[in-house]
Amino acid sequence: MPNEMRILQVNSATGWSGGQAQVFFLAKGLMERGHKVWIACPENSVLKKRAQDAGILVEPVPMASEADIPSIKDLYKIMKRHGIQVVNAHKPLPFTLSSPAAFFAKVPVMVFSRRVSFELGRNPISRLKWKIFKLDGIIAVSQKIKQELLRFGYPEGMIEVIYSATDTELFKPGVKGARIRKELNIPKGAILVTKVANHFEWKGHMVFIDAAKKICDERENIYFLVVGNQTDFTPYMTRKVGAIGLQNRFFIWGYREDIPEIIAASDVTVNASITGEGLAGVLRESLAMKVPVVSTCVGGNPEVVLNEKTGLLVKPNDSELLKSAILRLLDEREFAKGLAEEGYKMVAEKFSIDAMVEKTERFYERLLSSRQRGRMIGK
Repeated sequence: MPNEMRILQVNSATGWSGGQAQVFFLAKGLMERGHKVWIACPENSVLKKRAQDAGILVEPVPMASEADIPSIKDLYKIMKRHGIQVVNAHKPLPFTLSSPAAFFAKVPVMVFSRRVSFELGRNPISRLKWKIFKLDGIIAVSQKIKQELLRFGYPEGMIEVIYSATDTELFKPGVKGARIRKELNIPKGAILVTKVANHFEWKGHMVFIDAAKKICDERENIYFLVVGNQTDFTPYMTRKVGAIGLQNRFFIWGYREDIPEIIAASDVTVNASITGEGLAGVLRESLAMKVPVVSTCVGGNPEVVLNEKTGLLVKPNDSELLKSAILRLLDEREFAKGLAEEGYKMVAEKFSIDAMVEKTERFYERLLSSRQRGRMIGK
């Protein structure tokens, strides 16, 4: 049994998406392994309620902006009060606030989890922040993200690739999707192609809509669904669907709690991101349910979707290629089934919660041990 660590996970989101789920899985898993774990998050966050329901200790912190000095003070007090040894910030805002707090609280290890493959520090002020703020280790959720971090200048020994986890108790074969099809009111025997992603332009929703239009011009009885947190981009999607006459065959839903049922109702799921993707959760979740997938070769997606082995990969921002890949999976059912079966095996082996928690625990221990050895040598 590893020595007990006192760990603070920091997340600023109020809604619920893949990133918040990973914080929850990690905190719960570390707690079950005998560590003292706290989550700092906003009072009104979904994460706070779910964590408390699971018996995880929570410290409410607003984290309203990067200039939120009171939140830095709150985080400092939390770290001092609980004798925190490892702080793990999730997303840039929590890092900006918790890094100076960790420095003044003399926390041995500051870790940042990076889940997107956008270039780090795209403006001079942001670049300076990443260079001067306290940071001892970085968790990259894909090899692609690791390469971006290396290009930025971080040393390889500072970066650990730890894939995000999939809850295989929730996302598993055998879940029923009939209720979703009834809610959509699509005909019996119809095909459903689904994209699960928050409504951002970089997620490739417009490309997906274009591909759907091409398919609908050629085929009957195929329907399309987008599910994810609504944003300012949602009205653009809705207007486009109406403008090209797809309103009866293309549905746009916001945030949903029943994603396993939605995936189970789908014949194919799609990730059409055109940039920035870390490693799309819906790809892992779909394969965990043996549902075939099509994905753009963006970010870490090719690390779970091995072309013609666990799914189909296409170039980003190309609706014709996306259309062809979707139709291939629909037309070649045995081929699609084989891809999904191989993907199912991969997810079970590489993307379990246990694997993610264990690798993160070892990374924390290595960093903490290194800091402790450094202090001893310094004496």
